[in-house]
Amino acid sequence: LTLYGPNGAITLTPTSDLILSNGTGIIVGATTQVTISDGDGATNLIPEFQVLGTLAADGSLLVASFNTTNTRAVSPHIALVKGAAATQVATTGVADNEVLGSIIWYGSDAVDFESPAAAIEGVVDSTTSPATAGIMGGSLEFSTTANGGETLTLAVTINNAQNVLIGSGTSLTISNGDGATDLIPGVQV
Repeated sequence: LTLYGPNGAITLTPTSDLILSNGTGIIVGATTQVTISDGDGATNLIPEFQVLGTLAADGSLLVASFNTTNTRAVSPHIALVKGAAATQVATTGVADNEVLGSIIWYGSDAVDFESPAAAIEGVVDSTTSPATAGIMGGSLEFSTTANGGETLTLAVTINNAQNVLIGSGTSLTISNGDGATDLIPGVQV
């Protein structure tokens, strides 16, 4: 079944998948979409899936799984996926330092929604670039915005060696007193 509208089409396939045309969104709870920033301080992103409301229940999204098994395989997942090609099926490897996905918190500054307050990003942190089969180092980067600003600044990084870096995100190698520089502290400020 395909329903055509002025801005695209909605298709239900025999396997019951809902397919929307590119550029067509789903808006729950409102008749207009909200435009936000992609984290750069400019209002330039209109998400194609939006849940909007005036109460917590109206503007909340739930992803749930119910199973007696206690494993990741049956838990709910939110997957942020990034490929390095222009098509969805191409598996071109992503590059080192490439952001794979972001969770960004915004607030209205009485003008627009371009002011990010904080973010968590998954970033490729690998010595192999572009990534090759089975090799993908990663880090989590936590950023905040200074009072009076609209720019996210890196605050804490958990890198691919599971080290916690506070500040610049650059891991330093130091000496343990034996004259060699082969010690990488697990927490660095």
